[in-house]
Amino acid sequence: MSLKYSSVGSSSFIASTRENINSCREAVRIIQRAVDNLVATVGTPGMQGRTYEAGGMVFREYIVPAMNEVNHWLDRMEGDLRTYTNADSSVNQYGYLDEKVLEELVRIAHAKLNMLHVHQQELHNAGINFSFSNEIELTQESIHTFNQMLDALRTFNAQTSNLFTDNSGLTHLNTIIGYLSSSTPSLQEVKMGVGYHRAINSFEGNNAYKKRIKRVVAKIAKGKSKAYQQVLQKRLEGEVSIMANSSEGWDKTAILGYLKFIQTHVLKDSKKHHKTLNKTLKTYWKNLHQVGSGVYVKVFKSSKLKDRQKLDLMLITQLDAQIDKNGFLQLNSDGHAQYHLTKKISPLSSFFTTMRQTVVNAYGKKGLKSAGVLGSKIHLFRTYLDRSYIQYIREYDGKKHNLGKDATDYQRLQQFMEDYHVEADYTTGANLHNRTHPEQFKYPVNMKVQLTKNSNKKHYNSSRMVEFIVNIKSGKFVSEWNAYDKHMVNGHVNSDTKVYSDDELYQVANTESFNYGMPQGAYSVPSTYAHTHDKLDVKHPKDPNIRKLATAGKLMDKDDNLIDWRLEYVSRSL
Repeated sequence: MSLKYSSVGSSSFIASTRENINSCREAVRIIQRAVDNLVATVGTPGMQGRTYEAGGMVFREYIVPAMNEVNHWLDRMEGDLRTYTNADSSVNQYGYLDEKVLEELVRIAHAKLNMLHVHQQELHNAGINFSFSNEIELTQESIHTFNQMLDALRTFNAQTSNLFTDNSGLTHLNTIIGYLSSSTPSLQEVKMGVGYHRAINSFEGNNAYKKRIKRVVAKIAKGKSKAYQQVLQKRLEGEVSIMANSSEGWDKTAILGYLKFIQTHVLKDSKKHHKTLNKTLKTYWKNLHQVGSGVYVKVFKSSKLKDRQKLDLMLITQLDAQIDKNGFLQLNSDGHAQYHLTKKISPLSSFFTTMRQTVVNAYGKKGLKSAGVLGSKIHLFRTYLDRSYIQYIREYDGKKHNLGKDATDYQRLQQFMEDYHVEADYTTGANLHNRTHPEQFKYPVNMKVQLTKNSNKKHYNSSRMVEFIVNIKSGKFVSEWNAYDKHMVNGHVNSDTKVYSDDELYQVANTESFNYGMPQGAYSVPSTYAHTHDKLDVKHPKDPNIRKLATAGKLMDKDDNLIDWRLEYVSRSL
């Protein structure tokens, strides 16, 4: 679609948006005073009884926090407006711009310029003393001007296209407006631009979700006051609206899966953790945005998107995973991702089998190299999967909390396996995890442990998927994260190879690696996973520069002889 700009329309937008923000600020201040007064007077003479107490509860537990969120949202909107106004100042002088029209004008001007040059040459060849220099100069100036206008239009679009995309304030406003008097501003009076108009229309028009939410609330809040049920209703309507927004990208079946999860678990979890329903719902909403949580896995599996689309949704839309200049995958690359990978995840979590199955479904036959940039991101993402389960084991102190602080990583892993009756596989080769420099030659000291040992399941099979590399002398895990965690800056790994020591490169070279496919080891592989290890884990897209550097040294073969990492042996031994 062609980019267009109107200085009149833009100026009007700036003025109306500023007016709306100011009006909303004033309305919030008025409402805040009324809320403070109501909360302060509940329980005093004339304001006693269950009805007043229920009303006070609604205001304290939901309306007051929502008001605070609206204020934060308005702060963000004011920041966006400042950015928009600054960008507008560089393009406003042109009045009206249409990308398609300007491109056509540039094309026509170039054609005219070429024609003038041809005619000038023809006159010169004929010996006629006549010059088109003025026309040529004017045409060149026109081309320059048109290109300036195109650049200004495209720069303006780049600077403003991501502004005013946060609609969280609308959700809170909608809830507040639903409870307060008619003197409060209507939603249409505080809408903030086209993006919000679309969002709220989608929200208001989706009766199917509203009906489902109403049924869920009726079941989980049976016997509660009507006011409290309305609190839950508005909360879920707001959450569903956000989930359906392009910034989160969930499809209808995923959203319905979220509502089903709530209906199934909220009463039990509220009782177990001694929380109100509303507070439990807040926890669910927070956990939904933690990739790897039980809520997230349920919603992810409920989605009817194609497997490739699911992986794209998780990595790019939600986690904002981008490959940096050194080939390293950085999560939350711009610092504004709404979803984050859970820091520690049990090796037995269904999240890992879900990841494996989704990748196998999408690329098990063609391999990750066939998936372009997304395939590279999927390959590099396994590094973060490793970190989550390694961190879980390193903090595991046993079901009975009987492990002391001095327990080794391997002791914690063994305790975990005993507590959950898990068998591990030790049969797959560890030669690629005993790399060493020639001057540091030593016999193999690292062993490979993979969970779980074996299964014949056709789908969601966890066999030899989660991997640990253990130094048999120290009992500590060998892992690239022993290096990366020392070079974290604002949540991102410093991927510059120059900052890593030889000891850190040793950790990177011999690290564990999550298996999307299924290694054979000493066991047979179900037909549904045949050749997937080769396609997904061995013949993978490029590693980051730090990994290339670390593995460009030496490794040991099966006979404990040093061999060059670049020789043919490597591909034959995998």
